[in-house]
Amino acid sequence: MDGDYFIRVVNSVLTEIIRQSHGGVGLQHITKAKLEKIEIPLPPLDEQRRIAAVLDKADALRRQRQESLQLTEKLLQSVFEEMFGNPRENPKNWDIVPLGELVADDDAINYGVVQPGKDFPSGVPMIRLGDLANPDPTMLNVKRIDPTIDASCARSRLAGGEVLVGCVGHTIGVACIAPAEWAGANIARAVARIRVKPGIPAEFILQQIRTPAIQHFFRGERRIVGQPTLNIKQIKETPILLPPHKLCDQFVKFYRLTVDGHSDKQKSTTLVEALFAAIQQRAFRGELDLSRLQIDPHFDLTTKAPLPGHRYRDGIYNRPGFFIAPPEIEAELQELETKLDSGPGDSIPWSEDYFKYRTLSQLLIPPFTFKNIWDRVVYDMEEAEYKNVRDKIFEYVESGILEQAFDEANKEIVFRPKS
Repeated sequence: MDGDYFIRVVNSVLTEIIRQSHGGVGLQHITKAKLEKIEIPLPPLDEQRRIAAVLDKADALRRQRQESLQLTEKLLQSVFEEMFGNPRENPKNWDIVPLGELVADDDAINYGVVQPGKDFPSGVPMIRLGDLANPDPTMLNVKRIDPTIDASCARSRLAGGEVLVGCVGHTIGVACIAPAEWAGANIARAVARIRVKPGIPAEFILQQIRTPAIQHFFRGERRIVGQPTLNIKQIKETPILLPPHKLCDQFVKFYRLTVDGHSDKQKSTTLVEALFAAIQQRAFRGELDLSRLQIDPHFDLTTKAPLPGHRYRDGIYNRPGFFIAPPEIEAELQELETKLDSGPGDSIPWSEDYFKYRTLSQLLIPPFTFKNIWDRVVYDMEEAEYKNVRDKIFEYVESGILEQAFDEANKEIVFRPKS
């Protein structure tokens, strides 16, 4: 038996058994009887190797999409903490209020359905803990409940735009904003629903809940009864920073522009996950004909594009700049260029002038992403600081030197000099 094939098929079977298993105190377990009943499909050895190779490539694509989502979240967290500081330390001395005071006046933080009953295929969608990490607007795989059960729990029904927080087990603190497509759905008992007051951006509250400081607060407040839980009273007492509205709005603009692409990636990732599972199951049941498939063993999905070169190597300065430097600054820039072009590996100190009049004006071909900018900066300038570069980009966008937009084709934020 091929080793890679064996690992794939066992993982697939165990994942399905775990999904269907349950325990008396809410903990999943696998019995010896279930393990003994596992059947391993055994196609010919060549077919095993082909199946393993196909699944390896599909799994690599799936991981890349997951990593992309994680990088987006890290970017949002970095920008949040830079603008507002660590909520636990509050270095900028913002006002602090309990989360309960930010809830809409005609609403309250509440849990969802306590006894949902069996799955009701044509019923009302119910959002559970597992749906919070990667919200799927299509709700393709969510549990559905009897409409009469939903009617008895109308207070926890979603309208879209609420902040949802996991309150049980390892998902305590996992949070998301309910997509508009979830309107009319209900939530499970292990999920808390928070509708904030008008004028308080839900995105700002969500990102603050996701900070390590608030996650640490949740861990300190949880109660252990069978398994860890977080109750409504503890959620209401969560300390929330409340900076000026103008600053919150600036963050929300950045958040929404970023998450526009993030949401599409989530939808795509959900479909890739479903496709991967379907391919895996069909392959193990012998329903895929891979006999004519040629697998290149050297194919690498993780190959990275090379860094850009300097002007005398690739001629990228052979066009007018978008920004014209004053004569005295232009002379300094030419001296810096001479140093950069003196040999491989040379670099210059951080220079805002070089960044503006060379990096953004001539080196980068618009539209360019923040990653393009950062790669170019660290290639040319020693001791460049991420914070300086990011702050300058924000400053230039705010002043109109740069324009930012969302690239629908590549699902990412891009910048270009204002024409």
